Amino acid sequence: MVHAEASKLIEKLENTGALYIMSRKHTNCIEIDFQTKEELNMGNLNLENLPFFEFTQLITEENTKPALTESDMPIAFFIANWLIDEERYWETHELLEDIWHISHGNIREYFHGLTLLAVAGVQWQTQREDIARSTYIRAVTKLRSSEINMEFVESLPQAYVYPLKIRIPEDMPQIE
Repeated sequence: MVHAEASKLIEKLENTGALYIMSRKHTNCIEIDFQTKEELNMGNLNLENLPFFEFTQLITEENTKPALTESDMPIAFFIANWLIDEERYWETHELLEDIWHISHGNIREYFHGLTLLAVAGVQWQTQREDIARSTYIRAVTKLRSSEINMEFVESLPQAYVYPLKIRIPEDMPQIE
């Protein structure tokens, strides 16, 4: 039922000119992301027959996202953990990728591994289970090679499990 309703919503979005529509299956819902050239008036979608959809905008356009700095890290980890709890692996990946790109040395390797953990979640949600499993193995390998927070790394499951309920340690080393 939900898949049929999601298909109806995707069709409505396509008819309004939405671009890059992506659907991901969570434990209890389906998440749909899309991009528009102009602000979309959700009222024009006539969603009365689809009352169980919730619309949120968490991450803004690339060109309007504020640049992350080292002082932003505690709140970034808090947000990343909240996103993981909500199975919002796409947004988790976006946030961690920003941190990865401003990092250097072993800490960069560590954040690359964390980013890959989130990417594994996205792959699973888009029914690419084999890719999710191989991405997870790459993530754990990167995390191990960083030699940072090994207690956390060793606590990860041997194989990918959905949903991956992890807590990113908030007492991270400083970005080099």
